[in-house]
Amino acid sequence: MVLWVSIVPATLCAQWTAVAPALLGKQSFGMGSIIHRGGLVWAGSHDVWMSPDSGVTWQSRSVGNLGNDYIDDINFFDRSSGIVCTHFGSVYLTHDQGFTWKRFQRFGSANSGIFLGNPNAIAIATGIGQTVDVTLDGGTTWSSSNLGTLVTCVKPLLGGSALALGGDQPSGRSIYKTTDYGATWQRQAGHIDFDSWSFDVDPCTPQYIYAVNEECTTPDDNKAALYISSDEGTSWTSTGLQAVRPYYCGSVALAAPGVFVQTTANGILRSTDLGVTWSPIGGPNAPFDSRLVCPITANIILAADNTGTIWRTFTSGGDSLQNVKPYVGLEISPFQLFVSDTLLNCDSPILRDVDFTLQLCSYPKIDTQYIGGPDSLDYVIVRPILDSLSGFDTATISFHPRGSGDRHGEYVIVLEDGTHIGVPLAGYGRGITFVEPLSASVATDTIGDDVSVPIIMTGFPIRENLEVVLRYDPKLIYLGAFSNTGVPLDIPGEQWAGRSRLRITAGDLLIDSASGELRFQVYPDGDTCFKAVLDSLSILNPLAPCEYSIGAGVPIDICPPRGCGVMTITRFVRYHQPPRFTVFPNPSAGVVYLSSTQDVGEATMVLSDEHGTLLHLLSTTVRKGTTKLDLGTIPNGWYRLSLHSESADASCAVLVAR
Repeated sequence: MVLWVSIVPATLCAQWTAVAPALLGKQSFGMGSIIHRGGLVWAGSHDVWMSPDSGVTWQSRSVGNLGNDYIDDINFFDRSSGIVCTHFGSVYLTHDQGFTWKRFQRFGSANSGIFLGNPNAIAIATGIGQTVDVTLDGGTTWSSSNLGTLVTCVKPLLGGSALALGGDQPSGRSIYKTTDYGATWQRQAGHIDFDSWSFDVDPCTPQYIYAVNEECTTPDDNKAALYISSDEGTSWTSTGLQAVRPYYCGSVALAAPGVFVQTTANGILRSTDLGVTWSPIGGPNAPFDSRLVCPITANIILAADNTGTIWRTFTSGGDSLQNVKPYVGLEISPFQLFVSDTLLNCDSPILRDVDFTLQLCSYPKIDTQYIGGPDSLDYVIVRPILDSLSGFDTATISFHPRGSGDRHGEYVIVLEDGTHIGVPLAGYGRGITFVEPLSASVATDTIGDDVSVPIIMTGFPIRENLEVVLRYDPKLIYLGAFSNTGVPLDIPGEQWAGRSRLRITAGDLLIDSASGELRFQVYPDGDTCFKAVLDSLSILNPLAPCEYSIGAGVPIDICPPRGCGVMTITRFVRYHQPPRFTVFPNPSAGVVYLSSTQDVGEATMVLSDEHGTLLHLLSTTVRKGTTKLDLGTIPNGWYRLSLHSESADASCAVLVAR
C-alpha cells in the first residue's frame, strides 16, 4: 500500500496551538525527545523540561551543560524516576522528578534507554557500541550484551522483558527480544530496511510492533516506509511508502486506539486500524532521527517543530476519536521488597505489600505466581493476586532468611500470554557469627613463679555479657581471674578443685584482644607441662542461639622450669624438705653406696684425705635410692666424701679398712 501526503488541510492545522514557543531550541537531525508518564510530560533536546499540566506550563529540570552534546531519548518509569540519553554517550538518572541527576559516562553513544520493570533496572542501547548495557542496581554495576550490530532503540514490555531494534547493511534491521532483564537477547526472523530509527509496541499486545524507516543517510530502495509486524517481528508489512527522503522523522508513538508518526514536511500521520491506513492530522514538522511526537491520549497530542516550539491538540488534530483510553502502563510500588530488612534465621518473618497499578487496553489473566531466584525458599507468597490483574492489585510476600548475607529472590507473575512480571526481593540474612575463647601458653624458668595467662574472646561483632569455665590441673596453684582493671572474674560459689566459672561483662569485654588474665603459681612436677582449658562459653543474651556459633575450648600449656635438681629445690622451697643422704657400708673396703631420699640429678662427688688433699673428682647422676661409688685403690684411713649439686650439698667421713 502506498500513501502519498503532500497537503495538510488548513482545518487540521488550526486545531494545533503553540504552547511553548522555542522551548527546546533550534532542532537538527538526530536530536530531541518528548514522553508522557504518570501525568507529567518530559521534553528535551539541549536540556530537560517538565510540564505537570499537559504542556500548559513548563519547568526546567536541567541535567547541566551539555555543550555540543544533545538529547537522543528521554524515558521515565513513573513520576519520579527517569533517564536521559545523549548522543555522545552520557546517561542521566533521576529518582526525584529531575531535581537531581546522576551521570553515567560509559557508552560510545546512548541512542535509547528504558526501565526494565523497576526504577533501578535500566537498559541502554549504545548505538555504535553495538550493545545493550543493563544495570539492575541503579548504575552501580553494568553488564553488556553485544548484539554485533548497530542498536538504535529499545522499548519495555511488562516485567523484565524488552525489545531492541538493531541491524546492519545489507541484512537490515530486526527486533531482538529479552525475557530475562537483558541477560540474553534473541533475534527475530523478520527484517526491515536499515535506516530505521525508532519503533513502538503496546505491552498489552506485544505482537504488534510499529517501526519507521526514514531512508535518509543509508538508502536501501530510496523509499521511506512504515513497517508493521503482527507477530513480534517474525515478519513485517510495509506501508506509507514515500519516494521523498527523508519523509519521516523516525518517531512513532502509541495511544490506544491510535498510532502516530511525525514527518519532516507533512505534519503528523495517524492510524487507527493497526497501521493498515494512515491519515494526516496536521501538526508540526521536525528533523529526521528525532522523537518529538507524544500522544498523552489519542486526542491530546504534543509535538515539537524545527524551532523547538511545542504544539498541542485536544482533538487529535481536528478528528477526535471515541473510546479513547489513557495509556500509562504498569507501575509497581515499591519496585523492590525487603531491600532494607535484616533478619536472623530464628526471627519472625517480615510481611511486605507490593502494589500493581495497571492502565492498559485490557486486564490480562494470571496463569501462575511463584517465587524464583537462588534464595526462593526464603520468601513466601502470603497473599497472591487472584485470577487476573484488575488495575489496582496488592500482593503480600513474607521474608524469613535461611542463610546469611544477601538473599536474592523474585516474585514472578506469569500472564496467560506468557508475559513475566518480576518484583526483585532483596532481604538480608544476618548470619550466625562464630565466636570462641582464645588464650596463649606460658612458661617460666622460676620455681614458684606467678604467671599470667591471657583471656581472649574472638569473633564478637559487639560487646556481650559472657560466662566461661576454666578447668586446670589441680597441681597448679590458682590465684584467680581478673579483668584488665583488676576486677575479679570468678563467680562466687562457682569454684571447685581444678575448676572455676568466670563472668566477663560487656564493659570488660575487649573484642579480639585480652579482656583479662588467669593467674597461677607454678611449681614443677617432673618434666611435664600442666594443662588448663577455657571452655563451655555461654553468652548471656536470649538471642545468642540465633546469632552465635560457639567454638570448642582452648587448651593452654603452663610449663614450669626443667633441669637437674628442679624437683629437689621445689620440695625444699615448697615443702621445706631438703634431701637426706646416707653412705654405707662405713667402714668400707673401697666401694660405698650413696642413699638419697630424693632425686638430686647431676652431682659432683669429691674425695679428699684428712689433710684436705683432693684425691678423686667424679660426676654422676644421683637418684632417689642408692648410687654405687667406687673410691679406687686408696690406702686405709679416714677420708671426706662431699656431694655438690644445684639443689644440695652434703659431706660425710668415710673409713676405708681392708
